[in-house]
Amino acid sequence: MSFRASNAIILVFLTASLFSIPLNASQTPSNNESRLQILYSQAQQAQSRHDYEEAARDYAGILKLQPRLPEIRANLGIMDYLLGRYSEAARNFQEALREKPDLLSANLFLGIDLLQLHHAQEALPFLARAEKASPRNIQVNLSLARAYADLREFDEANEYYDRAAAIDPQNAAAVYGLGVTYMSLQQSAVERLAQAGKRSVYGRMLLAGSFANEGRLNDSIRVLQDLLKSFPDFPGIHTALGFDEAQQGDRQKAQKEFQSELRTHPGYLPARLGLARVALGAGDTQAATGALERAWQADSGFVQANIMNLFSSPDVQEAAALRARLETIAQSLPASRLRDFLNRFLAHSPGQPSLAISQPPNSFVQPASRAASARDNRAQDAQRLFAEGHYTACAESLQTSKGSLERSQLALLAECSYDAGRYRESFLAAGELLRRKPANKEALYWRAKSCKKLALQSLMTMGMAHPNSYRVHLLLGQAYLNMNRYQKAEGEYAMALRMQPRDLAGHIGLATAYWKDMKFDAALPHLKAALAENPADPDASYILGEILIKRHQYSEARPYLVVAARGAGDRALLARALLSKVDASQGKTREAIAELKQALSVDRDGSLHFQLYQLYHKQGDMRAAQAALAESQAIRARSERSAQAEIQVHP
Repeated sequence: MSFRASNAIILVFLTASLFSIPLNASQTPSNNESRLQILYSQAQQAQSRHDYEEAARDYAGILKLQPRLPEIRANLGIMDYLLGRYSEAARNFQEALREKPDLLSANLFLGIDLLQLHHAQEALPFLARAEKASPRNIQVNLSLARAYADLREFDEANEYYDRAAAIDPQNAAAVYGLGVTYMSLQQSAVERLAQAGKRSVYGRMLLAGSFANEGRLNDSIRVLQDLLKSFPDFPGIHTALGFDEAQQGDRQKAQKEFQSELRTHPGYLPARLGLARVALGAGDTQAATGALERAWQADSGFVQANIMNLFSSPDVQEAAALRARLETIAQSLPASRLRDFLNRFLAHSPGQPSLAISQPPNSFVQPASRAASARDNRAQDAQRLFAEGHYTACAESLQTSKGSLERSQLALLAECSYDAGRYRESFLAAGELLRRKPANKEALYWRAKSCKKLALQSLMTMGMAHPNSYRVHLLLGQAYLNMNRYQKAEGEYAMALRMQPRDLAGHIGLATAYWKDMKFDAALPHLKAALAENPADPDASYILGEILIKRHQYSEARPYLVVAARGAGDRALLARALLSKVDASQGKTREAIAELKQALSVDRDGSLHFQLYQLYHKQGDMRAAQAALAESQAIRARSERSAQAEIQVHP
């Protein structure tokens, strides 16, 4: 992900800094100073008409007359930056900082300039100085966010995008960055959960939810039914199955599942809302009203966050009928906060919602609930509050002592915050738990789910503020990509590229969608376009290298895989494994072994060790070959035993 700093923001920042510059405070007015003032005035006028070349000449003229003006030197650097002369800009910023190390503009824009040159790690110290000087400067926070995003440190990037959005909630770059980092963190959580325990109850619940989102209800139902055999009393399985059955039109089976859930967990509000969904589908508005009111009384925040579940259906006509019945309920209710909420919600979300409008706007969600008034007396009994369906009160009682919570309490905070619609709090609680125990399956589960909700909130905010923005299409493309709906993703990325033909994220996104959809010929031009914009991009390089390997074009793949191997994370190691194939194809067995050994830490199924066995065998080193084969078999056996143990012993 990347963005170009807005010229408008740069010029506003520049203009603000210019008015405070003392040109020659130590001297009385002279011809020399008059000349400085004329050049300074000319530079301002040139800036205002976006004539950066002329402004740069005027600033250079000032510096010839009076070289030791760091503010003017920084402004010259900014003009160079705006003209695309990034190396010259960096030299001017560095010279300005030698004169004045804490100069905000020079630190900030040297950091931005280094980002443009793809040196994110080098940019961080300068951006950190800028943050120290001006912590609430939105451009500082956006630039730090971009630096961490370029380094694929998405937790830190997300934090700075969140700070920028707090400064200006309508800032498109901040909201977009939040959405993208949430999606990246969601994908990371899903992948880590797959590694830590894809056969665990959390991994399979996430899989079932993914199938349901893709419209694969039969697959979701199969996973959930299989889960119930091993974990019949685990909270939420019956309810998830009930909603799947309801969407398939089997209200009788759905009702049975919701009732089964409530027998084991009487205060479980998602099941209560499920009964309202069944009654609404049957046209029994009285029963639907009763179930909805009971859920509202327990926790209004939960109802507001999950109201869309009442008329979710793959059938457009059925969704419209469910919505009409909900409108009837709203009209029949006596004056109350529930009626006010329903009327506002229905007025602001006409028709069947799209992916972009999948939950009510934040302004609808009010954290108070009837149970919240008693939270001070029950702060130590969060588990009971949760069991009774008082999710907001549970979250608030735990939030007050968040810093001293134990692991189990952090997990509970993540869950009750999520159910209360407080997704950012759930996200942060899960993140804190992951810092303490990186492979915690429950934390990864709530991190993935909260990230998805938060990404959709960002998408909705962008859609409302910028309905025709290419950034919205980029976010939609990423959302569909995360759900494995490749054709939908392709359409959104293509739309974004029609608006911004040279956008790097658009080309990489569309290429990734084509790649995952096995449309390699379609992916190639977009990969080449992305690499034309940024030859050092590791993601585009990896995908192109892998496609070329699949086509046995080993020599052509090498330079791209070398770039990909310089990246970070598992993909860089996988690039090493592909480089091993290149070396092996060219008869360089020793080099192939050296490359493959660097990738062995990402061998999840024993396949890389088996390749190593083949290479050692070819080299004639039978002892090493047998050791590699034994390790391959051991990894495969461990994987199978771990899966069985998680099914039988622990969720």
